[in-house]
Amino acid sequence: MSFHLLQKLSRDLNKIFETKAYYDVIIRVGDNTETKEFQAHSLILRARVPYFHQYLQSDQAKQEYDKIVITNHTISPAIFEIILKYIYTGRLEFFNCVGKQALDLLFAADDLGLEEALGQIQEYLIYQQKDWMDKNFYIYHRSIYSRKSFSSLQNHFTTRISSNPLEVFESPESFNPMILSSLDEVGCLKLNENTWGFIVNWAKLQIPTLTTQVTKWNKSDWEEFKQTLSPCIPWKSIMNLNWNEFYDLLISCEPFLPTEKFNEVLLHQLKKECSSNSNIRSPISFQFNETILNICHATLISSWIDK
Repeated sequence: MSFHLLQKLSRDLNKIFETKAYYDVIIRVGDNTETKEFQAHSLILRARVPYFHQYLQSDQAKQEYDKIVITNHTISPAIFEIILKYIYTGRLEFFNCVGKQALDLLFAADDLGLEEALGQIQEYLIYQQKDWMDKNFYIYHRSIYSRKSFSSLQNHFTTRISSNPLEVFESPESFNPMILSSLDEVGCLKLNENTWGFIVNWAKLQIPTLTTQVTKWNKSDWEEFKQTLSPCIPWKSIMNLNWNEFYDLLISCEPFLPTEKFNEVLLHQLKKECSSNSNIRSPISFQFNETILNICHATLISSWIDK
């Protein structure tokens, strides 16, 4: 038989946190506008925080007299105080932690490797900071979707956006290939000439050196464009197109689409249409030489980019 008296343990560790008795680490956090020193115990930091465990074993750890000094310029003092108390007590306290500060707490916890805290912070953002997150989502969406550990927050916003997928295409600033990929994965994206044209144009805008006159692009320009466009291609949505839609939107784009994936989708489309005994257009484009292909797709893409 065993008993888990975790509340008593948390209270005892909180006393150590508050009194700072026998501390052997000084942690300096903040930037030039605001800095603060915190006292801590290396044994607790090593046991509780993967980041500090590695840091204290590395050459980065500096000694000042009998204390180890750790410096972090990316976390604010207010955020670190919440985190340090969590490290000692296992309790996350969100008093006065709202809006941007709550989101900063999530990023700081992720940077320090506090996996158990991430779920609770994301839940707090989703349910207690919903209005702020909805209002400011497109300001921070790229950084949110760049973190694999923010899956709960990503799933929440993918679900929300799926009710109005066209929201993603309202402006280049609100467009994010990772959000597009999520929408494509859950099957709520309908590809048409407008959305495909937006994706193509967005990829072009990411390369400032490209002229809008597509017929003047050289081989290097096309290769860079192809690499930029590749992560944005909603293949599941393309699979769901009928043959005529696929033909109109994608056939002329074949030269700058990933060859293996394009051929896979093409085969899928042909099998689907042949099994339905439909009258389909002949993929005559594939018999054109490279020069004609370039002119065909340059003319089509120009109609999207030059608008």
